[in-house]
Amino acid sequence: MTLTAVGKIKQNQIKVEIEIMARNRMEINRNQMESQMKIMARNRMEINRNQMESQMEITARNRMEIKKRKYLMEKTRTVKKTKMVLEKETKKRKDLMEKTRTVKKTKMVLEKETKKRWFWKRRQRKGRI
Repeated sequence: MTLTAVGKIKQNQIKVEIEIMARNRMEINRNQMESQMKIMARNRMEINRNQMESQMEITARNRMEIKKRKYLMEKTRTVKKTKMVLEKETKKRKDLMEKTRTVKKTKMVLEKETKKRWFWKRRQRKGRI
């Protein structure tokens, strides 16, 4: 073997080692990219899941708020109706009391008139007029 043949063999060995290193580096880079893409996909899925959960929570909260508002509106409506009924009853009672008062006054006036009539009739009968 000559010196040039040995040099060529070493050169070929170096080329092969460089190719192997380059292939390894490419493999490592490809693996790193794949794992990075998997991580990104997992993160994206996690973010989407979190967004859906928070959206569902917001929707549930909104539903509860709507129910609460409906309940309060119904309660207010009931209170207003009750208030109206009570006001009507109070007005009826006041009217009745006023009528009763008027009837009593009229009755008293009539009784006074009747007593006066009786008084004058009795006096007339006894001849005092």
